[in-house]
Amino acid sequence: MIPVTVNPIDSLQWLASTVWMEAEGESYEGKLAVAFCIANRAQRGRRSISDVVLTAWQFSAWNTDSTTRMKLDALRADDSIWLECVRAAVEALFNSVPDPITGRTLYMNEAIVLRARGSLPEWWTVAGGRDPGLKIGAHTFRFDVT
Repeated sequence: MIPVTVNPIDSLQWLASTVWMEAEGESYEGKLAVAFCIANRAQRGRRSISDVVLTAWQFSAWNTDSTTRMKLDALRADDSIWLECVRAAVEALFNSVPDPITGRTLYMNEAIVLRARGSLPEWWTVAGGRDPGLKIGAHTFRFDVT
């Protein structure tokens, strides 16, 4: 279990919200993989979920220019996709199911990045030299370079 340094309900809200914004169109397995990626990063760095997801430029959904964040205002508590994200967040936060990405801490939707930037960032290429990655849905998951 990751060290929860704040109220676990707050950690759950931050994690579920991030999964919803980053992986709402993914299968449950894809949502779970994103949730574990964030939880793995928090555990590795001994940081709170909110510290992890709000670190600048780490999760595009929380960037200041993100249009995805605005969708949170319209989110309904009974939305089936939201409930899947909450379930994935609970399972990752409390490590109640096996980690489908076996400790990986990076992920990227390469197709979206290539479309937006024309190339993948160098840090992703460096991480790929160590770990070719595990593809689940639209995201590829890798171990960090450190």
